[in-house]
Amino acid sequence: MNINAILFPTDFSESSSAALEYASSLASQTGAMLHIVHVADDTPAYLVGYGGYQYEADSPNQLKKKIEARLNEIEPSETGISVRRHYLTGSAVDELIDFAEKEEIDLIVMGTNGRTGWSRALLGSIAEGVLRRSNCPVLTIKESKAIDQDSKGKPTTNSSASDFERNLQGPRRMKLSLC
Repeated sequence: MNINAILFPTDFSESSSAALEYASSLASQTGAMLHIVHVADDTPAYLVGYGGYQYEADSPNQLKKKIEARLNEIEPSETGISVRRHYLTGSAVDELIDFAEKEEIDLIVMGTNGRTGWSRALLGSIAEGVLRRSNCPVLTIKESKAIDQDSKGKPTTNSSASDFERNLQGPRRMKLSLC
């Protein structure tokens, strides 16, 4: 499997940040172009209870400038990666699927907020929609939980040793073999 183009959709949330580390590592290992994309979906469901970036009541031009500035702040965790940043508007799932097809994306790496219950039923899941409709593989990354530590950096009784060890081995230390 050749990976020449990776799509990393971001909503500027913590789960997106975790996925960026995986996308960066994969792009570094494969030499793939990393496309960092944000889709501004201005439907009311996007604004109510959304876990990512909250939009203020700005003009469309002001909003676009703010989002483009946020996109430009996102840097891959690996150096030497070719990156393109894109600002899209519309339905997030539709725009991401269309973008992936037009740009011939080989892999989508995205965070998932892990919504359940009513929140998921009302807002839907962008990651789920992309998974269901994408013609290329999709790697979803769940936001890593913070580890409670004492003043010496050791896990407290609220954390398990295995959680602490997994945190130390985070995505920056991962090694993926792509055949």
